[in-house]
Amino acid sequence: MKKLLRTLLLWVGFSLPGFALANPILMLDPVYTEGSLGDVITIDILWDGSADPEYLGAWDIDLAFDSSILTFTGATFDFGVDSLGCIQGLSCDALTLGPGLIDLYEFSFDEAATLMANQDGLGNMFLLASLSFDAIGEGLTSVAFTGNLLTFGDELGDEIFPTLMNASVCIGNNGCIPTQIPEPTGLLLFLAGLFVLGIRKRSLK
Repeated sequence: MKKLLRTLLLWVGFSLPGFALANPILMLDPVYTEGSLGDVITIDILWDGSADPEYLGAWDIDLAFDSSILTFTGATFDFGVDSLGCIQGLSCDALTLGPGLIDLYEFSFDEAATLMANQDGLGNMFLLASLSFDAIGEGLTSVAFTGNLLTFGDELGDEIFPTLMNASVCIGNNGCIPTQIPEPTGLLLFLAGLFVLGIRKRSLK
């Protein structure tokens, strides 16, 4: 029975796209935020390349949100990608492309060995930037990676493909119900667990 369980879980894990533990992750944190009109909402962009490890030398993303609920006010970049920090407007910047759409980018001037040593020293998990928004309307909005120009490069400039994790923000006194659909990986693992429990129950009869 234990052998069947291990085999099933391994099959589920390795057969699902994006489930490999070596995939780096780019996440927005916190995943869910509640606030009131007039609040300043802060969302961090975090990198987790610790599983392989995977190094990050450059990134360029677009984020979309409901401009009737939030307005973007600025970004503060950290020291994970470049050991000396970024130079605003040159090696990093945050640009408003239109209502509810911002572009952020950063690249490192570090040599590959310096970049790798810096990120190893951070455990390959670190803050890229902190974003600030003003809450100007009530309701629920996602803050989500968007577009076809999401770009990530490693220490040598080769393209990498991290898993992207979005966030949601609820503004208002009545609260909001997060509209998050279960990810396929989690749903299939749940179903696999039910299947194994069913087999075990039959074997005990």
